[in-house]
Amino acid sequence: MDNEAPAEFKAAIKKNGCKVELTPVDMHRRNIAERAIQTFKSHLIAVIAGLDEKFPIHEWHRIIPQTLLTLNLLRPSNVSPNVSAYAHHHGQFDYNRMPLAPIGCAVQLHEKPKRRKTFGEHSVDGFYIYTSPDHYRCSVIFVKKTRQCRISDTVYFKHKYLTQPTVTAKDRIMKAILDLTAAIRGKLGDKSSSQYDALKKLSEILQPGNELPIQLTDETDKLPRVQHEEDSVPRVQESQNHSLPRVKSQPEAQEPNKRLVVAWPQKQIVQPQITPQPAPQAQEPLDSIASRLKARKQKIVQVQSSIAQRVAA
Repeated sequence: MDNEAPAEFKAAIKKNGCKVELTPVDMHRRNIAERAIQTFKSHLIAVIAGLDEKFPIHEWHRIIPQTLLTLNLLRPSNVSPNVSAYAHHHGQFDYNRMPLAPIGCAVQLHEKPKRRKTFGEHSVDGFYIYTSPDHYRCSVIFVKKTRQCRISDTVYFKHKYLTQPTVTAKDRIMKAILDLTAAIRGKLGDKSSSQYDALKKLSEILQPGNELPIQLTDETDKLPRVQHEEDSVPRVQESQNHSLPRVKSQPEAQEPNKRLVVAWPQKQIVQPQITPQPAPQAQEPLDSIASRLKARKQKIVQVQSSIAQRVAA
């Protein structure tokens, strides 16, 4: 116990039948409480050093719960050194229910449809604080825009060194080899001659440690990069027979094949003869000026003829 422990506390320990033992003066490493404080201080400094560059350092108090949780998961219990301090007090930690992530990591928080506008962004920037113990696989995120903490189940981590898990080309090749080996071993029960020998040889090649022999050829046997054909075909081919005319004579007309043609009786359509009719002449109206003048001239002629007849008589 520390030398600065209060007297009432020492008296209570002695009253319960326990012995009080003090640590040497100025020897903090002998005190369990002092060692626990130094361990927590070192762990907190390591967590702060791993924060994102844009993380607001004045919000360091928000990362204390996750820091305590990770520290108790790492250090062993003083009573049971085979288990962690967290498991000794709270039981086995469920990583499936509470997945942990780097504290202070920059993230993209998904904006739910009820919180965003019609044409608004679907995510907001923030920082991971800790995993919510009261929710299933939900994270507490410090939002940069509102400067408040929000809980979300859809978070995208933008860590510089820890990338998102992806399937590489090497993983695909190994998976294909394992599947092919399993398929071959499953078909080895077939005792057919050629197929059995081919499958057995292929299984031996795919076993680890077996390598295919590589045959090296001499430099003289290497093909040139540009292959030259000895008997190259000319680009313009000349005809051997130059006496042929440019215009080919027409072949003799062949007698066409005889075909049987059956005439189908057709009805004769008699068209009626149409006689042209004279166009009607336009009749002048009776009351027109021309008709009146003509009638007057006729009367004058008749009067003159009658006067001439009287004079002659």
